[in-house]
Formats: sequence, C-alpha cells, structure tokens
Amino acid sequence: MATYEDMNLSLLEDEDEEVNLYLIAYTPSIEKENCPKNLNLLEKENGILKKENEKLKEEQTSDLSNFNILELNELQKEVIDLRQSLAKFVNGIENLNKLLKYSRSPHDKFGLGFEKDKEIKEIPNIKCLNHKKFGHRPYYCREHPKRMSKPTRTNQRGSKKI
Repeated sequence: MATYEDMNLSLLEDEDEEVNLYLIAYTPSIEKENCPKNLNLLEKENGILKKENEKLKEEQTSDLSNFNILELNELQKEVIDLRQSLAKFVNGIENLNKLLKYSRSPHDKFGLGFEKDKEIKEIPNIKCLNHKKFGHRPYYCREHPKRMSKPTRTNQRGSKKI
C-alpha cells in the first residue's frame, strides 16, 4: 500500500500516471453461528476461574490466621516468662529490703530459700579465767599475771647469712 508521501513523489515525477489504491474490505473470520457457543464456553471458564480464585483466597486467609495464631501463642509464652523473671527480681529486692530493714546478720538468710542445716561454724566461746567473761583468750588478757603465755619468736627474720 502506498503512503501519502509516496503518492506525492510519484505525482511530482510522473503526472501522467495514475495511482490506484485498493482497499481491502474487512471480513470477520469467525462465523456468526459460533459466537454464542464461544460465549457460553467463556462464561463457563470464567465461573470456574472465579470459584478457584475464591478457594485460593480462603486457603490464604486460613494459612495467615494459623500463622498469626502460632505467632501469638509464642509471644504469649515469652510474655509469661518475662513476667516470671521480673517477679523473681522484684521479690529479691523486697527480701533484701526486709533484711536491711530489720538489721539482721548477713549470715541469717531465713526466708530466702536457704537450708538451716548449712549454717556457719560458730566460734568457740573461750572464757577468761580472771574476768570470767567470754570473748578473749587468757593469754591476751591485760590483767593476767603472765600476760602473754604464748611463746613469741624473737628473731622473726631468721639468722644472718654471710
């Protein structure tokens, strides 16, 4: 098919020649009888695809809800664990405050979960014979006649070496 420019060029070159343009008529290849059948097939196919699409949407939402439920359960367990550890910490602080409040001995750990059988060894009470009091040994007593009955080492460094 010739374009407008081709026609102008050809007219300028040869004014005597005539340009014949043929138009081809559009004829549809589909017959009119097959249109309703094709329409019915397409409608059935469309219905099948819509049903499949709905099933896939339901599966996706159920999968997402299952995933969300599992994640929610895991997070709830984590929250419970964190609350328990926080409660232990708070109870420890309260117990420490009680100990400080009542000015107990640091070795007295009653109520903190310690067993009473594992107590600290007690220092044997030694009684001074002169004072008849507990708390100091007789050889350290100021009023004891011999004062220090414990032998002392006079040369603590040892003998001189030449």
